[in-house]
Amino acid sequence: MWLRCPRAVWGKALIFLTVKEVARFTVLSRGTLDLRAFWHSLEVRGPVWTRRQLFEPGAVRRLSSLVSVPADWLLQFGNLTALELQSSAVDPSLHPAVSTLTNLLQLTLVYNHPRLEPEFWESLGACLANLPRLEYVRLSGVEASRDMSWLPSTLLGLDLDDCGLQDLIHVPPMLRLLALDLSKNAMLQDEDVRALVRAAPRLCSVNLNGCKWLSSEGFDSLQNLKPTLQHLEVADTLIEEASLLKLLPLPKLNVHGTRNLSASAVRRILHQVRSGSFGCHDKDTDLEFYKAVVHGDDYDSDSD
Repeated sequence: MWLRCPRAVWGKALIFLTVKEVARFTVLSRGTLDLRAFWHSLEVRGPVWTRRQLFEPGAVRRLSSLVSVPADWLLQFGNLTALELQSSAVDPSLHPAVSTLTNLLQLTLVYNHPRLEPEFWESLGACLANLPRLEYVRLSGVEASRDMSWLPSTLLGLDLDDCGLQDLIHVPPMLRLLALDLSKNAMLQDEDVRALVRAAPRLCSVNLNGCKWLSSEGFDSLQNLKPTLQHLEVADTLIEEASLLKLLPLPKLNVHGTRNLSASAVRRILHQVRSGSFGCHDKDTDLEFYKAVVHGDDYDSDSD
């Protein structure tokens, strides 16, 4: 009967239910009940069900965009392989529950807090150490700890975008790490990049978009990743042609929004990159920049 109810009826019914109560349903139909839409209207975002058939919580493999989560509710999803927690759901009190999800492959933690206490990082490190299959961690939107010892050494992918990274210490060896995203860390220093490159010598993909304080010394340290490095993102940085040419050839490259590359430099780079995004910093002059590249005329993006 309930599964045949119109969506509007489900919406009114859910107004009187908490996330924990909704989770007690043993059978859910995505076609009938879109939890994300309804829970968002209640300012509580719920799981994204990725299967169309009927299922029980034990069969769920992915939960994303969770904002308010009781720890005991999370425990029933023992077969999760991907979990995303946001805002108030990112709480140290959840770490013991998360550490029981031993099938977890991907963990995403998105914050809206400017700073977290040192005890949080100790708790998070202990939690991650109990996840033997964990391959990918994303941490976003928080002032991360300078002490990076909380990072597990077994990751394949690490995303630390917009974390206010600078003056890093105790970076652990990450010999399995293949992809590293450090974008939007405007205060990241050359020595920080050198430390991360030393810790993860097998990196194939590096994202430094928006790391505006890096100089040629930081970019030059990426040479230690050759020939493994296949994908480089340096959009909206101050990378210079000399540093970039040392890293080529590359299958994928993004230098869009860089200030220090002229059209002639881009032409030289184009011959050594299979796919890429190119452009000058000022959007108003992008069209003229592209024309210069196409017609073979030199163009300085800072000429205005």
